[in-house]
Amino acid sequence: MPVAVLRLAGFFTEPSLRADDIHRIDGEPDREAARPLAETLTLVSWNIAYGRKCEQHAGVLASLEPDICLLQEVDVGCRRSGFRHVARWLADSLRMNWLFAGEFQEIGQGRRGAAALTGQAILSRFAIAAATVIPFRHQALYRWRASPLQPRRGARMALCAHTAGLRIYNAHIESGKNDAFRRRQLADVAAEEEVLTGPHAPVVVAGDFNSGPTGHLSMLDTLRDRGFVDALDGQPATRRTTIREQHALDWIVVRDLAVTSAGVAPCHTGSDHFPVWAKVRRPASR
Repeated sequence: MPVAVLRLAGFFTEPSLRADDIHRIDGEPDREAARPLAETLTLVSWNIAYGRKCEQHAGVLASLEPDICLLQEVDVGCRRSGFRHVARWLADSLRMNWLFAGEFQEIGQGRRGAAALTGQAILSRFAIAAATVIPFRHQALYRWRASPLQPRRGARMALCAHTAGLRIYNAHIESGKNDAFRRRQLADVAAEEEVLTGPHAPVVVAGDFNSGPTGHLSMLDTLRDRGFVDALDGQPATRRTTIREQHALDWIVVRDLAVTSAGVAPCHTGSDHFPVWAKVRRPASR
């Protein structure tokens, strides 16, 4: 049976989830023993392309020795990833605390009577608290809802939480629009951060920003104006974070944190994206 027919059949065989159901936060935020707060932390952000090869993903992540993982395109109950709860599986493998929230219900990827989700996950070696989902005000409403190959319900969003003394935003910015549209979604994260903490608080914003080959600098102006810096520095126009593009799509930007080293891991097992990582240190005054 053609893929499009299988996917569209899900409108009739799978539950129709509301936005609150899709964005509901799931997880085990403090199951691992509490650790002393570390001065230096290793952050990893990676779009894992749904988690179809969990064993390889776990191996790559373990090799990077992360304290905090921010993962995008993480499946729960999807046929393409073996109906696994990918966030829980990876957290179990790495012995980390975890949170997950869906951005989309993936129509036609679930079992009969059971919905499938894809979204963002935060894994941490420290307890995770104060989790919330921030759906972006600007959405590509018709880009996904009726797509015969990838029909979806839901909305692009950022998953936000506190862990290891940091406020973390895990963002997946829209791929189906232009950079001006993506700037508006990124501005939602910046505006939320100003309301919640104001300036001069340790903050990380990371994820798949889907920035274009020439528009990435103007996209980041939204965050630079609020005191954020690109943890990887260098030249985004030639920083390859995916197999298909020569420029950076994946980012870690930080505020009120010292970056001691950062880079793009030269491995993409099971995904079309490369993990990006950064070692950060809180200022002594914190």
